[in-house]
Amino acid sequence: HRYVEKIDAELERIRHLADEIRTLAQVEPSEPVPCRVESLVADTLWMVESRFKGKQVRIVKRIEAMLPRLSGDPDRLSRAILNVLVNAFEATPEGGQITVTVAEDQHPSGGGSGRGIVVRVANTGSYLSPEEQERVFDLFYTTKKGGSGLGLPVAHRAVEDHGGTITVRSSVAEGTEFSIFLPKGDGGTPA
Repeated sequence: HRYVEKIDAELERIRHLADEIRTLAQVEPSEPVPCRVESLVADTLWMVESRFKGKQVRIVKRIEAMLPRLSGDPDRLSRAILNVLVNAFEATPEGGQITVTVAEDQHPSGGGSGRGIVVRVANTGSYLSPEEQERVFDLFYTTKKGGSGLGLPVAHRAVEDHGGTITVRSSVAEGTEFSIFLPKGDGGTPA
């Protein structure tokens, strides 16, 4: 029975890696459809919370409703959000906090990229050095034991393919925050 459980766990790990590689290798963009980013985040967060329900972590949700719709691939955006959220849950120690914010805002860098939807996932208790912050989106780079180094590069590619950016900042005092900016562009239609 124990061997069967081990085999099942390894098969699931292999399936996950194959999905990540397939997503990363996707060359042809799918036909964009109107997406509600706040709904994608809420649904994905619910799945991740269920997966980590035994972990003692406080979740703070600041998800604005009725944001403008964006034109994109909801599956790829959900995968990007999923990978960032899983990273946050895995990196946050027991008793820590994860704050998920979704709002219409300017580009986080304050540059001339205009307005869009910003998804921020911040957690306490984890820290990435400046060197790690520079490499975190590199293919196969990981700071986690047993990590594949595919999750954040897949998220990075999906966000960039949607004309957006994903950034990270980290400090010992405040923890780590990933910011996903998705531009409204011409595809942004009111709710």
